[in-house]
Amino acid sequence: MLLSDLQLSEIRIQSPKMDLQDQVQWLQNILPDIPSIVDDMKEEISFKYKSSFCNTFLIVVLSYKNTENGFCGEIVIKTDNYSVLTIMKVSNFSPFNTYILLL
Repeated sequence: MLLSDLQLSEIRIQSPKMDLQDQVQWLQNILPDIPSIVDDMKEEISFKYKSSFCNTFLIVVLSYKNTENGFCGEIVIKTDNYSVLTIMKVSNFSPFNTYILLL
């Protein structure tokens, strides 16, 4: 089965106060093996996980881009397992003014 064949649920978390380093720090509190050093020159970083136990996927894309309203950080979480999506959604976002979109 290919990843492109799966129907993935998605959450988008956006905040103008959340740069790439902040996003990585938040992600390190939830997921294993996230590097502490990131290339700040990149606009986007992605992490892909596959559970060998449940045979499910998790894709996390971190970005910090210049938009028409200024710079904005965004975390996009995609998975074929709704439980994983719920765990990611209820994680603590309190340091940031965030906009969470469940798609």
